[in-house]
Amino acid sequence: MRYLTAIEAPARAATRWLALIGFAGLLILAIMTTLDVLMRWLFDNPLHGVNDVSAVVMAVVIASCIPANLEGRKNILVDVLGAMTGPRSTRLLDAFGGFVTLLFIAAMAWQFVGYTESMYDSGRRTWVLVL
Repeated sequence: MRYLTAIEAPARAATRWLALIGFAGLLILAIMTTLDVLMRWLFDNPLHGVNDVSAVVMAVVIASCIPANLEGRKNILVDVLGAMTGPRSTRLLDAFGGFVTLLFIAAMAWQFVGYTESMYDSGRRTWVLVL
């Protein structure tokens, strides 16, 4: 158990840094969107590729915040059944919920790997990457 404690603090710090990087990306995206709107309005010349970049950045922002959310146990929790059945069943339900969360994240990762491979194999690119 001592080894778990030794890696717990660096892991918590890493999740917070990931979330900070994600929110920095969100700030950059907000600045880009604002500049795009201003360029369209003032000069009738938008920033090209903001939509493509925003799709990627939003995915990274969301993915970078998931570890911090899981580490901080900020999940939505409905504890009615555990409250009715006692502390032991509450621990079992929490363990089951953690296991289901793990399965869900693993399934999402598996689907992203397949999607990425299909995008690579088909040679699909955004118009910004082609230029």
